[in-house]
Amino acid sequence: MGRRPLILLNCSHRRRYGRDVQFWDGAYSDAVFEAGGEPLVTACIADADHIKRLVAMADGFVLVGSDDIPPKWFGQKKHRRTRVMTSRRAAFDRLLAQTLLASNVPVLAVCGGLQLINVVAGGTLIQHLESCDIHRGTSKEAKHHLLKVKPATHLHRILKVTYCEVNSFHHQAVDTIGRGLRVSAVSEDGVVEGLETPDGRIVCVQWHPEREEGKGVTKSALFGWLVETAQKSHRNST
Repeated sequence: MGRRPLILLNCSHRRRYGRDVQFWDGAYSDAVFEAGGEPLVTACIADADHIKRLVAMADGFVLVGSDDIPPKWFGQKKHRRTRVMTSRRAAFDRLLAQTLLASNVPVLAVCGGLQLINVVAGGTLIQHLESCDIHRGTSKEAKHHLLKVKPATHLHRILKVTYCEVNSFHHQAVDTIGRGLRVSAVSEDGVVEGLETPDGRIVCVQWHPEREEGKGVTKSALFGWLVETAQKSHRNST
């Protein structure tokens, strides 16, 4: 068997009992491995040179879900329902997204990862979807809704469907679109569910494909795309 492409994932961060706790949802690394990649979770260290080295060694990257992005990043005051990520993770994720946007590394950005890419690219967010219950699933109860994948997008090429049902666990959404990004999917009520770069190197989805049971339609397609693209990228660089 040949070398598996190295797929890096950022981690979550909490303060617990006065200590820094860094962790990740194993569903992401499982999905990468099942697709043929070699998953490796990064430490949450907000050092620019360290992050450049991480991106340089990666064949592909998964930007995982998160708590809410600091609204000051896009010029807004904090909404009462906004739950901001820790300052340590915010600093790391911001530098990481900036570095990935400037790189040639293929990226799959999931849920909060989509919002991170959009904000770092100059976009803004709706901090709370007041009346959109179809989007706010919980760990105990998943919500599902229909979305439309826009034709002639990279996401459409990856999923090979125009309509599909996806899970939903978010209370924030894209408002204005960041520079160099385009919308690839929308929900039935008009919420942005997908963003991508025109060259298809960065694919962002608002739902959680890694949480699909078994070999879910979008799970296998999206992680399969990332691993395949990362493999090609690795071969071209050697």
